[in-house]
Amino acid sequence: MIIRHFIHIPKTGGSVVDYINHDPRPPKKRNKNPNNSDPIYFPEIDIHKTDSPDLDDPDYKTHMKEAVEGIEKSIPFKRNIFHIEHSRWIDLNQQAQDTNEFFALVRNPWARLVSRFRFMRRKNPYAPDLVGFIDEYRRYLDLPYIHHHPISSWTNQKDYVTDQQGNLKVDILRTETLNPDFHRYFSIPEPIQIPKVNVGNTLQEDYRTLYVEKTITAVSEIYADDIKFFGFNFEGPATKNII
Repeated sequence: MIIRHFIHIPKTGGSVVDYINHDPRPPKKRNKNPNNSDPIYFPEIDIHKTDSPDLDDPDYKTHMKEAVEGIEKSIPFKRNIFHIEHSRWIDLNQQAQDTNEFFALVRNPWARLVSRFRFMRRKNPYAPDLVGFIDEYRRYLDLPYIHHHPISSWTNQKDYVTDQQGNLKVDILRTETLNPDFHRYFSIPEPIQIPKVNVGNTLQEDYRTLYVEKTITAVSEIYADDIKFFGFNFEGPATKNII
């Protein structure tokens, strides 16, 4: 049995992990994906998410809850504010870090930002355009614990998967090539198409069509660490520090 713990970086397609032998409830009560098909279960693997009590650092969790009470009012997107499941590797307790193996999905930062933008527009059709969205939300980059917020978490993906010295501590798969990466990583011989979940109707639109030179440059500045560490460019997936 292969056991891995999943570091869920917001807006990387991580919700799909909920449909891969994660839900412990009886089959009739398990979540369904948007196509009303059953979750996919691989008997060879056991995937856990980082909201598990044995991974939590109780002191960290307490401090987070105290801190977010003071900053929730400053964030315009109020729904589902902070999720402990979006913990970074460094947020977990040391025993968990020392005794477990972890993996994460990373995504092209320009595509990831558009995913966040489209999600926000579905909730608020009167929200600003992409330029206004970037100008508004980049103000929250330095708020404490903002990486737990699914919409305002503009945190670089690198921060979720490295230690305090910037060393990679997590195995990296790519959102754009999830099926081949997943099957290779878990040594699953028969390819099974993993469905996309938690996506909007605009999924098929090319994220690149929303950008102009100004916004391309803005994203490259915000996610400079990701671009360098993972070898991203505007056109495609990560090319460095991947499995």
